[in-house]
Amino acid sequence: MDPLSKKEDDILQKWMDEAGLETPSPSFTDRVMQAVGKKTVSKTIYKPLIGKKGWWMVAAAFVLCVGWLYFYPMGEISYLNEISVKGPEIKNPFENLKVSRTTLYAIGFLGLFLLQLPLLKSLINKQYS
Repeated sequence: MDPLSKKEDDILQKWMDEAGLETPSPSFTDRVMQAVGKKTVSKTIYKPLIGKKGWWMVAAAFVLCVGWLYFYPMGEISYLNEISVKGPEIKNPFENLKVSRTTLYAIGFLGLFLLQLPLLKSLINKQYS
């Protein structure tokens, strides 16, 4: 130890001796536990954005649309044939790309892994909260 830090250490030791140690009162723990017991935790009540009635209406609308298209097919849509977009033809840059089966498996497993991460994280968060 250098002399300066030894001197600082002596001064700090002297101040600590002068200040002394404070001890809490015997009922300190009881008062803290009573204060903790008084605090209430308010739980937020889950209220869905779209209620059951709304989901039933969405499902009914979907079933009606599918039923309407099944019983009254539209056939050929003439106005879509009239629309033509004039512009440069864009070639597919991946047209001649050949990917091995191993690479496809690796990409598939990576996709599944990245899909499972948020699901597992939310599951773990629910267990520990």
